Amino acid sequence: NTYLPAMLAASDSFLRRWPARVDRPLQVYLPEPSVPGYTVDMGQAVRNAFARWERVGGIPVSFEISGDSAGSDVQVRWIDRFSFERAGQADIVWDRRGWIVKGTLTLPTHNFTGNPLSADAVYTVALHEIGHLLGLGHSDDPRDVMYASTEVHDLTLRDRQTAQLLYGMPPGSLKLP
Repeated sequence: NTYLPAMLAASDSFLRRWPARVDRPLQVYLPEPSVPGYTVDMGQAVRNAFARWERVGGIPVSFEISGDSAGSDVQVRWIDRFSFERAGQADIVWDRRGWIVKGTLTLPTHNFTGNPLSADAVYTVALHEIGHLLGLGHSDDPRDVMYASTEVHDLTLRDRQTAQLLYGMPPGSLKLP
């Protein structure tokens, strides 16, 4: 029970994922910026979201949070707000085979109308965006954290099973030649 078919339809049947990175964790640069509205609790919420994904069995990726950007695989970027209705953003770079090589998470401290976000809201957004960072697309079920406009506060069984299936497959095109 996964949403891999919905992901494949949205990605032209091309899978992207990280190579195994358990023994050599992905280096995540998580700054404590001077962005208006930023709190230490927001940074902790992001740490907690990375830890939650790390606890999903069958995904051979671990994370090491750092305050140093040198050599980072993932950078978290804080902004005051997006200028349009968006909760967060994950940008990934992959090679021609589909292996993800780096990523950036952009997280706001306020929603697009200017209302401050709580640490719990930042956690939910980070959980969703880290899913994208791992290579997951959107779910077709609003009960999943990877649904496009989620308000779900934890990974569902479908989220976990989809990630496990993704990491059990090679990256790249699934189209027949």
